Amino acid sequence: MSNDEKEQWKVQTRFARCYYYFLMMRIYGPVFILHDELLDFTKSAAELERPRNTWDECVNYVVSEMEACINDPAMAENYSDAEKGLATKGA
Repeated sequence: MSNDEKEQWKVQTRFARCYYYFLMMRIYGPVFILHDELLDFTKSAAELERPRNTWDECVNYVVSEMEACINDPAMAENYSDAEKGLATKGA
């Protein structure tokens, strides 16, 4: 995999994470934001429990992540027919 492909995968993954936060917020309201934290799933549910972020924190996070995706040079304006379905700057 070339470095350009790796960078494209990273920005697409970042977009997907942010988009799913947006979808969860539409359904559940404010959610807890992990940022880049990795969870240890061997812990109990009680140990993993955390309070939700505020609505403003959630919105600010989603907006800042989307802006970072827009400004990432790996995010394309358009894709070829073989790459349909990928996020673009317009998304």
